[in-house]
Amino acid sequence: MALRIHLAGRWSEGETLVLPPAESRHVQVLRLQPGDTLTLFNGEDELEWPAEVVRIGRNAVELRIAAPPRAVERELPVAVTLAIGIPANERMDALVEKATELGVAALQPLICERSVVRLAGERAEARQRHWQAVAASATEQCGRARVPRVALPTRFEVVPPDDPPEAVEEFCAALRTRRFDLGVQLHGGGGNANPLLLRFGARITAGSRAPGAAPLDRTVPWTSFQHDLMRWLEVVALVGAPPVHLQPRVAVTARDRGQAADALGELDGSPLVAMHPGATDPRRRWLPDRLGELGAALTTRGARVVLLGGAGDAPLVDRIRDGLGPAADRAVDLAGRLSLGGLVGVLERADLFVGNDSGPRHLAEAVGTATVGVFTRANLVDVAPLFRTRHRVLVSWASRCSVCGVDYFADPCGHDASVLGDVTVDDVLAPALELLDLPVREPAPSR
Repeated sequence: MALRIHLAGRWSEGETLVLPPAESRHVQVLRLQPGDTLTLFNGEDELEWPAEVVRIGRNAVELRIAAPPRAVERELPVAVTLAIGIPANERMDALVEKATELGVAALQPLICERSVVRLAGERAEARQRHWQAVAASATEQCGRARVPRVALPTRFEVVPPDDPPEAVEEFCAALRTRRFDLGVQLHGGGGNANPLLLRFGARITAGSRAPGAAPLDRTVPWTSFQHDLMRWLEVVALVGAPPVHLQPRVAVTARDRGQAADALGELDGSPLVAMHPGATDPRRRWLPDRLGELGAALTTRGARVVLLGGAGDAPLVDRIRDGLGPAADRAVDLAGRLSLGGLVGVLERADLFVGNDSGPRHLAEAVGTATVGVFTRANLVDVAPLFRTRHRVLVSWASRCSVCGVDYFADPCGHDASVLGDVTVDDVLAPALELLDLPVREPAPSR
């Protein structure tokens, strides 16, 4: 898919315009040249404007609208508004991103009775602006023409359920006719899910159970600070499915490997270190300047750096390149250029992955590549790698905003600044060199 840029306005064929600084930098980082094409959309209409790069200056990029706007039909037939109880930590960003990709028209963040996050005033406005930017970035990536509207957070007031009790009972009664042998609840502590599961009439029920939740036939206590993977493996083990593997694996296809080979080109046999600066929550991003310094140190020891990321990560990748210094000339910049399959193939080719608690780190682990991840103390518990033979974890035990010092566990301060500032380059360099010296890598499953 060609580069897509969200920009306010409407344009006529032949019209020229200068991109704002952030969008201009995006084009420069992707190394587009005069004559290259991209797509503009304003997020309001179901229209796209084909554009051509006319001039790339030092601080600005000039475009020419190459053709009349084309109508696109990529929206759901029904306008869906999704109300979301605001979760703790960074999960709201991921929910906004995925909801955008699924086609919702609007999102309403809710402050619920038991919400940990409490937002009001300027802090609520700051978070709303941040989530709106996440929605715009996700729209660019997924190909939609309309950007979902993210409303200001509001307090959730308890209202009667949409379905009357008799409708819920009719649903449960229909399920009871199927005479399930087994019902398993993998949806939290069971405060709401367990009573519903019991109404399905399964011969045996199992799941997790928080204090006060309805008991099932077999339960695992719901407790804080347990790894999600281990929690759900415990539950399924209750009903005769003990773990066979504790480490998720992703099969790498010939097509994945082919796309990776095309993207990487001819390599000289140097150890390949993949670096990814992104994370859904910007507070969970280790400083990209330090990633650059780390890459420079690894380059002097014979490694070659591959830079990964989506098109929206271009400013972060640019800061890595600045930190690399002269080593940037040897780096392979693939930011914004890979499909998901191509990313999987490149991660398999890499000897080491270095980055944050992010999807690409999990993918690298799943294809057998050694990883070094920088985590907050919050995410260390539930999503860090289980094993240490080929994986290292660096933890910010302070996990405080680098601008104002607010704790990561507190309500968001609105700065979106990294909370990983107490993790140094030397902290990451030592385990990275250790993993590069491992004699054998794990083979990735193929299909």
